[in-house]
Amino acid sequence: MYWIAKIFQAAGLALMGWGFIKYFPHLMPHNIFLIAGVFFLTGWAIQAYFLKDHG
Repeated sequence: MYWIAKIFQAAGLALMGWGFIKYFPHLMPHNIFLIAGVFFLTGWAIQAYFLKDHG
């Protein structure tokens, strides 16, 4: 589960980086930013809520 969370986070950051590079010097489209954010936040939520240390 830890690796799934990290893969989602990395995918979100990679998508945001790709959008930044592809559309430079203009702003990346909002839909790419939102999709990247959803990926990253999904990974963060998995890590924060499903992988809590209960000990």
